[in-house]
Amino acid sequence: MTDKNYSGWGIFAPLVAAAVLAGACGLANKTPETQNKRVEPESKIERIVQAEPVQEIRVQSPVQEQVQAKPQENLGERSWRDELYPTLSRYEGKKDIAYPDKGSKSVGKGFYLGNPDAKERLARLGLSYDEVYAGRQKLNDKQIETLFDEDVDKAISEAKVYLGEAEFEALDDNAKYVLSSMVFQMGEPKMTTKYVQFKKALGERDYQRAADEMEWRNGLTKRKHSDWYTQTPNRARDLIGKMRSIKSGK
Repeated sequence: MTDKNYSGWGIFAPLVAAAVLAGACGLANKTPETQNKRVEPESKIERIVQAEPVQEIRVQSPVQEQVQAKPQENLGERSWRDELYPTLSRYEGKKDIAYPDKGSKSVGKGFYLGNPDAKERLARLGLSYDEVYAGRQKLNDKQIETLFDEDVDKAISEAKVYLGEAEFEALDDNAKYVLSSMVFQMGEPKMTTKYVQFKKALGERDYQRAADEMEWRNGLTKRKHSDWYTQTPNRARDLIGKMRSIKSGK
């Protein structure tokens, strides 16, 4: 029995010895770091990330595209024009029926029926000059706003005629606003006739003297207020104050 067991061990002994030797060789080839490090299986997500680096993508909104594509606007000009319309509207008020004004009549927001082109402009809007003048035909809001917008645009154009376009464009924005407002109220012919020194002061960018010429009949003596100041004092004071707020000099 003893001999039989020994004979069995003899068969397996070489195999066990070979296994032990192979294990020893493997341990000898491993460093301490690799012996202690646990190797995790690589997931599918990790393989994708390693194979394809993530790139930053910037998405522009339609609003951003529009802002970049739109050229820079002249904000100064837009500002004084935007202020001019509502201020003149407030000064003039709104009446849908004709009312007496300076030897004639006006309607809407200061639309003067004594102007040479009044009949033609009313006709373009389907209105009868005679009926409007007599107070038998009223204007609706759209007709009033159309005439008002045309009058403001006309006043700005006539202000450039009064001073000269190059000189007008060289003015401070507040001065453009004041001059256009005065022309809207009085018209370019009257401005040319009665505001000679005012025009000279604007040409020299002497805004303080221009304010004096607005307030007084003679800006040097300052003895009597101008007719314009006397007739519409609230409007005159507002515009004079705006002119005085400008620093003089070219």
